[in-house]
Amino acid sequence: MNAKMRRFTSQLNHFYKEHKELWEIDDSFDGLEIIDADNRDQSVLSMIRKNRKGDLLVCVFNMAPVERKDFTIGVPISAVYEEIWNTELEEWGGVWKEHNPTVQSQDGLWKDYEQTLTFTLPALGASIWKVKRKVRKTKSKTSDKK
Repeated sequence: MNAKMRRFTSQLNHFYKEHKELWEIDDSFDGLEIIDADNRDQSVLSMIRKNRKGDLLVCVFNMAPVERKDFTIGVPISAVYEEIWNTELEEWGGVWKEHNPTVQSQDGLWKDYEQTLTFTLPALGASIWKVKRKVRKTKSKTSDKK
């Protein structure tokens, strides 16, 4: 376990340095957008971190010892999202063999967001997502006629 923790810490440091979204705009509120800081019932905190180019990472932290299947949050962009960090991976002492599958956001109102993202959130863990590719929203035929 000690070796796994050392490897995790080393990889986390590399991950942090490689992802400017986590630190580039640290001196301004422009680099941080809170998705949900009020989830007391499930003890989950979610936020968006941004870099100067506008790239973003969706960061979700579960402070409870309960895995959250079909956990849903709001996201700002209609896109396919890829999980790029999960603290519950086996290589770092967890029990997951692989990342969550890639997920496409869905239309749906969630707080101030018009898109939602649903995935499994690890117990006492973090899950970080990036936009893999944006998805164009198409207008329905009924809305075109209006």
